[in-house]
Amino acid sequence: MGCVVDPVSETKLAITSDTSYAIGERSRTTFSDSDLLIAGSLVPASVEGEWPTDRPGKRAKPTWNHPDAEGTPRNLRGSHLTHEGALVLADDVGAKRVRLVHASQYYPADRAFDDPLARDGERWEL
Repeated sequence: MGCVVDPVSETKLAITSDTSYAIGERSRTTFSDSDLLIAGSLVPASVEGEWPTDRPGKRAKPTWNHPDAEGTPRNLRGSHLTHEGALVLADDVGAKRVRLVHASQYYPADRAFDDPLARDGERWEL
């Protein structure tokens, strides 16, 4: 997790991955009003019922947490934002633009290249 501000243009870039929706106020303040937030987004919450529970070498059962008012989880396993959680975090901190990285193969094929998911080789100008 980090934030960089260009001292000349005062452009602010915030980056977070493998992060919980429940990041602290200090981090939220640091990320506030960023020109671009790059955030991890492991899975869309819609795969909650489809996530495998017996992957070799992984925890037997996933933990979905930090649900919103409708019950949509913002986190998987406490340290990976869902797609929805990353977008809410971006909105919470007032990011002007957001790109989602660290996406897994569990995104449905028809959503795998939808904005704001970042793509390999993509470049951003701030």
